[in-house]
Amino acid sequence: MEERSGSFLPELPYTNRGVIRQKEELSALIDWCQITIKEVPLEAVIEDVLRIPMELMTVTGYEKGIAGHEVVAIFDNIKVLKPTGNAQYQGFQILMSGKGCRNYENFLQLNEETWFDFLNRVCQYHINFPRIDLAIDDRKPYLSIRNLDIQRVINDMNKQGRASSSMRDALGRVRECLESAKNNRIIDINPCFEINVPWENKTAERRFLSMAEQTRFLQEVEHNWYKEMFYIMFLTGMRIGEVGGLKWEDIDWNKKCINIQRSLSCQYENGVKTMRLTKPKTHNSYRSIPFMAETEEILLSQKEKQNRQKKAYGNRWRSSGEFDNLVFTTSLGSPVIRNVAEKEIKKVVKAINFQEAIEAVKENREPIEFKDLYPHAIRHTFCSRCFEKGMDAKVVQMLMGHQHYSTTIDIYTHVTETKFEEEIAKFGNVSEKQKVQKNKNSTQCA
Repeated sequence: MEERSGSFLPELPYTNRGVIRQKEELSALIDWCQITIKEVPLEAVIEDVLRIPMELMTVTGYEKGIAGHEVVAIFDNIKVLKPTGNAQYQGFQILMSGKGCRNYENFLQLNEETWFDFLNRVCQYHINFPRIDLAIDDRKPYLSIRNLDIQRVINDMNKQGRASSSMRDALGRVRECLESAKNNRIIDINPCFEINVPWENKTAERRFLSMAEQTRFLQEVEHNWYKEMFYIMFLTGMRIGEVGGLKWEDIDWNKKCINIQRSLSCQYENGVKTMRLTKPKTHNSYRSIPFMAETEEILLSQKEKQNRQKKAYGNRWRSSGEFDNLVFTTSLGSPVIRNVAEKEIKKVVKAINFQEAIEAVKENREPIEFKDLYPHAIRHTFCSRCFEKGMDAKVVQMLMGHQHYSTTIDIYTHVTETKFEEEIAKFGNVSEKQKVQKNKNSTQCA
């Protein structure tokens, strides 16, 4: 691998170089970072935890590591190790020495994150901390994490529509880490107490994409590995678990329909991240969705692309056992869990906004923000498109697999309210004076 000095960040394609959130109290916080992440594949450690593009990492032929570990991937002193010998466990270990910590620290800043955000993300997995060295300097309050910082993260999760259980689980894991820091006299108090976590998310606003937003999103994923998956989500309204659990035997090519038979579940059980195929959410979730628009064409494209990838990877293809024959997988064959889909969507939204910012500067105008979204927003969007095309509400309920008719009608209400506002806007001005004046000016110019 070519040796580079300094930070690797300018080469990251998705880095927002325009906005850097400076946080002096959290800069130069860690000098050595060694974290064991269990039950997680290599691709997830690199792209989901470190959030470094896979193509930037050099996957090695197993080089000597430390303490019963071998290096399997490396980039600018940021290493991922695999356990060997007596250190047997399923998963990998992240190792960053001083220089690697500084480079990764710059990456966090350029992506508007801090070490706290990274550790908060890490704590969502089944982990151990073999060693973390803090760069303690008595002259600077490096570890000044306040209750306000913790509450801000919880508020952001709530705005994103995360389940209350997820917020409480994340808070609990961070609380344990900081309680250990308190016991070791690194911090005086644990800021994870007196935090308000809502019990329910009834106030979360549903996100729908307009037709223009949907078109722009699909344009951006044209060369993305998950292009076909996103198209099918917009064409069927399937839940993300149903998308991840879809198998090729569920596709009925003769009757031209997709049969929803199962869902992919990913959750923590006794601190261990577990994936399994389960029954759909409700009895109504068992359904057949007919091929609409270009559905068949997209599925055939996905089949061809996946077969090419399987052939290229051979026995390294990770789809096996109960996860064999899945329609949508990662580029290495792993199941597509919610985390993977959310991460890809965020990358797409970020790329759209980055391009929009460039266009706005060229055209000397304010950029139009493409608002953040999650997989469920695409499901809502499909439902919205159905109503815009005039479909009967009971038919839409069957397509969506809603258990309650009221859930479908709630979305119908949103569509009709939006349509109502559009129709009212057509009324225009109560007076024709502006129009007359405009015509008069045109006549004078002529």
